Amino acid sequence: SGSTTGAFAAGLPAPQNPWTFADERCSREAIAASLPGRYVAWLSFTDGVGTKFNASGRIADWPYYLPGGLDGSAPVLIAQNRVELITKGAAAPVDRLASGVQVDFDENSAVAWVWTGSNGDGTAATQDCNGWTNGLATQSGIAGNARRIPSFTPTDWTALGGRTCDVRRRFYCFQVP
Repeated sequence: SGSTTGAFAAGLPAPQNPWTFADERCSREAIAASLPGRYVAWLSFTDGVGTKFNASGRIADWPYYLPGGLDGSAPVLIAQNRVELITKGAAAPVDRLASGVQVDFDENSAVAWVWTGSNGDGTAATQDCNGWTNGLATQSGIAGNARRIPSFTPTDWTALGGRTCDVRRRFYCFQVP
């Protein structure tokens, strides 16, 4: 399964590893929605000594689906496997919470920003709100778009552009073995 979380500020508690914080949020929302398994956040960052931590290395090689909607709609296939997700992008907008509720849009109805810190291939980008510890408007982090814009590219879901770190955004969550 795959989903987005509720919104969080980029200034995560230091010196906590951003994955620890984000994964805990993913797990909490999956449990609240009665989704089975373990979940990790699709989040990349570079630590204070320059070590890169890539989102693409965190997920399993199996099919990913959005949870079914509250209206009883069936789960929606996002990607057949890890390689397809990274090379072709999400096959559908990744715009549902673990509960199945569609996320609100941001600036307009085509955009729902999600913190990723990732390049299009899921590797750590240079913009990550200082390892996700800085929540100031003077810093930026790479965000993807959980919705689809009319002229989307395969990487928009994970790397649509930089956003200032002072605004609350969501994380993507993926189930792992």
